[in-house]
Amino acid sequence: PLADGRPGCIVTAIDFMLATLSHPKQTGAARAKALRYLIHFLGDMTQPLHDVDNHDRGGNCTSVRFFAEQKPQNLHSIWDYELIERELVSGHSTPSKYAVELDEKFSTRWPEWGESKTDVIAWVWESHKLAEDFAYGKLDPKIPGAPATAGAADQEGCAAERDKVARLHISIGDAYAADARSVYREQMTRAGYRLAGLLNSTFQ
Repeated sequence: PLADGRPGCIVTAIDFMLATLSHPKQTGAARAKALRYLIHFLGDMTQPLHDVDNHDRGGNCTSVRFFAEQKPQNLHSIWDYELIERELVSGHSTPSKYAVELDEKFSTRWPEWGESKTDVIAWVWESHKLAEDFAYGKLDPKIPGAPATAGAADQEGCAAERDKVARLHISIGDAYAADARSVYREQMTRAGYRLAGLLNSTFQ
């Protein structure tokens, strides 16, 4: 639910936070809270597995082998941080240096990502497609996305999904990581540019 008790989703939540930020009678504390949530929601929305549910809570019930690690990990956490952390370590980089690198690499995309019309629903479907095509679609064997009406798995369903995928013996390696890198680099930059664009338009 939203802060005022109304039911909602990430799309309506972002609308609510933007309205709070732009309302002249809101307190500084309320605006600060709305800004924190806006940053969080935009980041979540841009990670593809937050915008799909394959009967597995967006990859949380899908366990796969990550490179040479013996213990399987859930696909969601791999996309949340494992892939990026592996790239940072191998490149002897830091989050701040990495952010500068991404900004330099994608600076020409600012008009497209930072100055375009705000369309949160389109952004969600954009990430949903990336989840289907890359996060699930590049696994070997491929795991198809569930219908939009599927809903999240309960605890019992999550265990069943984890067992089903475990029997496929899926392992993530260099080829998958390279495909994922092209996605998460763009998605992180999109999120930053879109956040900047939203804040520019809100406070102008």
